[in-house]
Amino acid sequence: MRVQVTNIHRRSMDIYRREAFLLRRETTNQVLRRFGRFVRPYVGVIAIVISSALLLPAGEGAVSKLAQAKVSSLSNSLRTFKLNHLSQ
Repeated sequence: MRVQVTNIHRRSMDIYRREAFLLRRETTNQVLRRFGRFVRPYVGVIAIVISSALLLPAGEGAVSKLAQAKVSSLSNSLRTFKLNHLSQ
């Protein structure tokens, strides 16, 4: 009777880790693609609702949220700094 010798090819752990990483990445990409297909139609609707809520007045005599921002020209602290800087 002849004994059959089988060569066992052992792979390093890095190969298994790489394979597991690629499988996880593929699964994550599939999940994110499905989620994106589900959410994409609603993004435009949400943007329109938020922009209309910010731009339209809330009631009588109300001012929009964007119009409430106060913009001042040059503050007094900057003016005094420039004067002090020139005097030195």
